[in-house]
Amino acid sequence: MKYFYLLFLFLILLLFSTCEKEVIFQDYTLQGPVFGTTYKITYLNANANYQKSIDSLFLKMNSSLSTYIPTSDISRINNGDTNVIIDDYFAEVLDKSKQIF
Repeated sequence: MKYFYLLFLFLILLLFSTCEKEVIFQDYTLQGPVFGTTYKITYLNANANYQKSIDSLFLKMNSSLSTYIPTSDISRINNGDTNVIIDDYFAEVLDKSKQIF
């Protein structure tokens, strides 16, 4: 009976060890337009594609700081709109520009 339990435990462990997902690493190159120019990011031997996260970050920054987009926060402020609520990106850039000035 003792061997039966050991055999049973061994089979359970074998079953769980073969059920693990194999992690596949690959190289990624992400590119696209942003900030009035283009970007290209290459990262090697990774297990995830970050295209959506990067695009989301660039969209947030463009919506706040782009001088190329008439509806961005900075464009609206430059056009005299006093109803703009600035975000953290804008606040940081404004603070840095004051320090530089």
